[in-house]
Amino acid sequence: MRLSHYRNLLTCLAILLMTTAQSSAADGMWEGVFAYQKKMADYGHPEAQVKLGSMYEEGHGVEQDYDTAQQWYQKAAGQGFAEAEEKLAQLEARRQREAEERKRAEQERIAAEKAEKERLQREQAEAAARAEQERLEQERQARAAEQRRRAQERAAAA
Repeated sequence: MRLSHYRNLLTCLAILLMTTAQSSAADGMWEGVFAYQKKMADYGHPEAQVKLGSMYEEGHGVEQDYDTAQQWYQKAAGQGFAEAEEKLAQLEARRQREAEERKRAEQERIAAEKAEKERLQREQAEAAARAEQERLEQERQARAAEQRRRAQERAAAA
């Protein structure tokens, strides 16, 4: 068999292993697929480079790493592999979408913190106003009691 036949056979095997691995939740299988794809990608197979990039992008068999995924996609794209160009575009769109989601989540967190701070300030102001009202009421009652006491003293003196 010629070398190109071996490459095609290995590519088919890699795709079969990748498809099987996607349906399996076993991490050990992902690690085996990753090792195989890495070896094939290092030999310069663009299909394996894209599969390896996908594994990095999704975190299958390896820690998720968009930068490394992008590097593998670029290697395959550099060989004219059209799927790699699509993957690069999808990865960029995903990065932008996730950045927007992080920004939106941060804005929501800041808004929630601001709302909570404002609520606490309102509660403190209301508590201070109630305390002031109670103090004023106590002063009023104390003045009224003092006036009654003086009135009783005048009545007793008369």
